[in-house]
Amino acid sequence: MRIEIVVFDGFDELDAVAPFEVLRNAATGGADWDVALVGAHGAGTVTAAHGLQLTVTEGLGHPEALIVPGGGWGEHAEQGTWAEIQRGPCPTASPHSHRAADGWPRCAPAPCCWPLPG
Repeated sequence: MRIEIVVFDGFDELDAVAPFEVLRNAATGGADWDVALVGAHGAGTVTAAHGLQLTVTEGLGHPEALIVPGGGWGEHAEQGTWAEIQRGPCPTASPHSHRAADGWPRCAPAPCCWPLPG
């Protein structure tokens, strides 16, 4: 199963790195999981809420499960989950939310994990 943890400027470090570590350890222990950190807006470097810079080599693909970290929600920050949602259609949205005219799902609050329809 492909599990993607999507990151973007302002994401909360612990919300992304902790699930990545736990899920990758489970995969090492035998779980049939392909776990990856991916960029919400493609490959590149993102800066997390507390300054961690992370370079991802791929953007959001077609995972069977998606983990969206929080960050910047409570203070309505210019970067982070709140900002991603305010932009409207974005790849960090729940597949269960309404789709915009361009086909992207509308954003829903995070942190969340959604199993994607197969």
